[in-house]
Amino acid sequence: DRFLENNALPFAAALRMNDEHGFDVIVVVARLAWQVSARGEARLAEPQRPIRVNPVHHLGSASSLRFPSDHQPSKPGTDLLLLARAYPPAGQSVTQVDVSVRLETGSRTLQKKLRVHGPRVFMKKLGGVAPGPARPFDRPVPLVYELAEGGRDPRHPEIVEPTNPVGLGRRKNRAELVDTEAPRIELLGGTQPAGLGAIAPHWSPRVERFGSTDESYYRRRHPVAPVDFDPRHFSDAHPDLWSDTPLGGDEPIELLGLTPEGLWRFKLPFYQPRFDSRIDGEIKQLPSHLDTILIDVENPAVRVV
Repeated sequence: DRFLENNALPFAAALRMNDEHGFDVIVVVARLAWQVSARGEARLAEPQRPIRVNPVHHLGSASSLRFPSDHQPSKPGTDLLLLARAYPPAGQSVTQVDVSVRLETGSRTLQKKLRVHGPRVFMKKLGGVAPGPARPFDRPVPLVYELAEGGRDPRHPEIVEPTNPVGLGRRKNRAELVDTEAPRIELLGGTQPAGLGAIAPHWSPRVERFGSTDESYYRRRHPVAPVDFDPRHFSDAHPDLWSDTPLGGDEPIELLGLTPEGLWRFKLPFYQPRFDSRIDGEIKQLPSHLDTILIDVENPAVRVV
């Protein structure tokens, strides 16, 4: 209790919460920010900011996540998250640009490729309705799920894309899409949705990982998690950007098309805080691992949790 009330570390906190088994636990969370130059040189940022207890959305609670909460009882593996924009080549106006992120882990590669188009609308085409030609653009495009394929039908709320409810293009009657805004962010390989940012807990596939919530669950077990609860429910990253083996934080990262310079490569210094508990004079080292790497290209900064 004294630590909870008198925390002197701006970048760490001990949070009291319930775990998926219903037990009252204290979880120690540390979030360290690094400033990374265009040349890939990293140094600890000053000042360090406190952990984020509540999530931050782009445009209100109904929009996609900008920053997820650090308030999680556990998080398996490591999430790779990006807050970024797609940049056209300097001084040029183009109709599309390809962007990507790549992180080498040694055992596998976390990679995501997207194609970003200029503004376009749905048009009638032979055989149905499809996005029309894109207009040129010369300014960076925010990589938000609101500009990718998905969404819901305003006339038929049951018609919804579970992997991206805030996107564009879902209609029961596709003819109604004609002359409306078409997705600007397209997936190049991998799995939907087309984006690099955090996935909300009520989106697929996170929502399914919470487990079975039938009438019997609410009558006999709620608010404890279901018996088939999957801890990956706490993972915010796009499925293509999650490593089942925790990362060390010193892996090489390459971003293409996400900065004005076009290419950004860096490698974070290896840094592993140690967590100890002191209870009745007995000191024990607490197990921990790097569970989140958030690359904020707009600032630029890299935050590790």
